Amino acid sequence: MNKHITLAIIIVFIVSSFSWAQRPPKPKILHTIHFDSYDMHSVSFSNDGKHIAVSGNIYQIGIWDAETGEEVKKMSTGAAVREVIYCADGETFVCAKEEKVVAMEIEEDYDALSQFGYSSRAYSAAVNADNIVAIGCDDQVVIWNMETGDSKVVKANDEVVAIAFSADGKTVAFGDDDYVVKICDVATGKVSKLMGGQLKKTYEEPTALAYSPDGTMLAVGTKKAIYIWDIAQKKVVKTLTGHEKNVTSLVFFANNLFLASCAKDGKAAVWSVKSGMSRFAKEVSDKRLYGVAVSADMTKMAATGEDGNVRIWKLKVKK
Repeated sequence: MNKHITLAIIIVFIVSSFSWAQRPPKPKILHTIHFDSYDMHSVSFSNDGKHIAVSGNIYQIGIWDAETGEEVKKMSTGAAVREVIYCADGETFVCAKEEKVVAMEIEEDYDALSQFGYSSRAYSAAVNADNIVAIGCDDQVVIWNMETGDSKVVKANDEVVAIAFSADGKTVAFGDDDYVVKICDVATGKVSKLMGGQLKKTYEEPTALAYSPDGTMLAVGTKKAIYIWDIAQKKVVKTLTGHEKNVTSLVFFANNLFLASCAKDGKAAVWSVKSGMSRFAKEVSDKRLYGVAVSADMTKMAATGEDGNVRIWKLKVKK
């Protein structure tokens, strides 16, 4: 009898663990914040998850308490900001404006520590742990070291609307309108193709990119699906479908188990990378969403877009 009970407990534990890995957490709305604007482009959590920063066409960056939803401050930027990203030190922002990227102190009101201009409009940006910034522009990728000031320019075909650093920060993935995901060596500037055949066949431009934290996978968002590309196997290992328009932002979390997304269909979702199961947030915007983020402790997800609202959801992830 005891052996049977023990066996039953083991089976329940195995099934429970398997189900948890297969089933993504359900987003539960915590706050909806209105930023007195329209067309917000990006959202970023502070490293401790206590605050969120939001940017867009309004010439400001807004910072809120992620738990209470209360406004912390608004910072004037003098221009629209396509991306606002918390740096690894937790004390600095990177702000990608239309023709200039700026590193600024969070505690100051737009006190620029350093800045770098480029000749074309910015559409996307990413920053690695070494404070190297990659900016996707009209026909180029600009790589800028915000500490040394060193920079290089990598040619692209057209608007680079999707860009992401690898986990080790040594390569940058980007996509433009030739239906190919390319990678660039940060040190040398050398560019090579990573993924293209499947996207070319279906005329899908990469509109969002995210590397997994362990560097083994790259999530590629398009107008039709999210593709999980295995770096080592050099192939798509999972296709996630459910969004009805261009996917605009992606982020892995929970040791590669889950992926958060938002799209121009006004929806935000959480996916199981392993099973492909999804849980879409009930709160849907009637306008496009452009940015999604997950806090480092995996307890919150935020998204923002054209309607000027910032939505924060609670997530319950087994640790």
